Amino acid sequence: ATTRNGKSVILYAEDNGLGMDLERYGDQLFKLNCVFHKHPEVKGFGLYIRRTQIKSVRGRIWARSKVDRGSTFYVEFKHLPA
Repeated sequence: ATTRNGKSVILYAEDNGLGMDLERYGDQLFKLNCVFHKHPEVKGFGLYIRRTQIKSVRGRIWARSKVDRGSTFYVEFKHLPA
């Protein structure tokens, strides 16, 4: 879903999956090779790459999450025409 905030658009997506303990791991969330679950296909590149791409267009990304309840990821695209 999306919402407008002034001249910015915020895209957000939520799930009801495993969630993450952001108080414990929040500072590592968008770092390269950081993995928070023991799924065999997880490599720890996805969030790092997304953050790099979003920052390259002057946007920002952040998350809210609760263990065993899911996560919501937000991407803000700034300076868009009103």
